[in-house]
Amino acid sequence: METEERGRRRALFIGTALEGGHLNLLREHQEDLELCAESKAKSVLLLLLLPVLAIIMENVTAKYAAG
Repeated sequence: METEERGRRRALFIGTALEGGHLNLLREHQEDLELCAESKAKSVLLLLLLPVLAIIMENVTAKYAAG
């Protein structure tokens, strides 16, 4: 049944982790971790650009308001 399968998976995971297999799990998901790091770096860059974009928008708005 579903709970029986879940129990087996959990036991397998715990056994793997206890044997040092957690390192293998990290290696298997290294690509995912790299994608996460890349996404985080891009989001930080976007956050750093926000004040610059705000200044540009203020200048453009002031020019159009002045006529």
